[in-house]
Amino acid sequence: MTVTAADVGGYQAGDELMANLYQQDCLEGRLASKATTVGGFPERITLTGTQKERGWWDGVYINSTSTNNVIEWVVIEYGGGSGANLGAGFSGTDDEGRTTLRNSTLRYSGSYGLRLGYDAVSNDPSRIEEAKNNTYTENHTGAARVRTDNVHVLSGTSTFSGNVDDHVYVGGTNVRDRHLDSGEDDLTWDRLDVPYRMSSSTHGIGDGITLTIDPGAELLFEEGGRLRFSGETTAAVLEGTEENPIRFSATEEIPGWWDGISFATSESLLSVMDHCIVEYGGRDRDGNVDVGGEAGSTESASLQQLTNTILRHSAEHGLYVDSRGSVGNNACDTDESGNEFENNAADDCVIE
Repeated sequence: MTVTAADVGGYQAGDELMANLYQQDCLEGRLASKATTVGGFPERITLTGTQKERGWWDGVYINSTSTNNVIEWVVIEYGGGSGANLGAGFSGTDDEGRTTLRNSTLRYSGSYGLRLGYDAVSNDPSRIEEAKNNTYTENHTGAARVRTDNVHVLSGTSTFSGNVDDHVYVGGTNVRDRHLDSGEDDLTWDRLDVPYRMSSSTHGIGDGITLTIDPGAELLFEEGGRLRFSGETTAAVLEGTEENPIRFSATEEIPGWWDGISFATSESLLSVMDHCIVEYGGRDRDGNVDVGGEAGSTESASLQQLTNTILRHSAEHGLYVDSRGSVGNNACDTDESGNEFENNAADDCVIE
């Protein structure tokens, strides 16, 4: 079935198609194709424009209080006139609406295929709670635009490549318990087939959250960006492998382009970095990896293990640990730790 913007409820090309329209027409929020083809897969529902031009219409925006919204086996194309083919988390209403996005294709957007926003009233960072086995391709600006507090919604089971600019953009914010569903304190950022492009602000992980980043993931930071872990029990599990290290780099290969990774007021015994690459940091911090208390604070911070990691091209130190910080193992001993230090402007490794 193909639906054009002009065919649905009298809407015209360029108008927004709101989710409450689909809720009325598609069984309480279900926009899911059930008819099967000879190959055994459902025949897809296609939401398209009256003209096959990127950005011809705005796209689909989810503004529903239902917790049972489903978008499955759907193609949304030629939208993104103002934002993305599919957007969620922009309503400004205090509700608990949730959506599942599966087995769908978001393509030919004038901007991003998918955009997840943030509800300033309810502190709800996203109304999409699952996004698996989707394809985001042929979009003009990138595959998807999300925030630090909803990166974990994206799945490595999806395809994000084949766009004019292949990346997932991540806007900086602080991840806190109030942003997450109950029991969701352990978050994972999957390895995708494109890099995460991290915005030029602080991406804060706090309030006792444990963040795991999958081996092989690539994070490219814009000028001035930072990844920061704070909070007494906040933890970072950054464990790559020899074949698939986790790479923290810059959008421009210039020393000091971004701040680096900082562990501040975080004393968790779980924080570990193994088989990582951290490069081109040291902008407003003392190293590519910086461990220590915040300015004006008496609290301490720790990184329990730093091994088999390459720290290079910093505008300051490769690793810097101040008097209120600690790092496990002999991180500065390259033979014992397996760490490598290359082309850092200041001393490679400093532990005060």
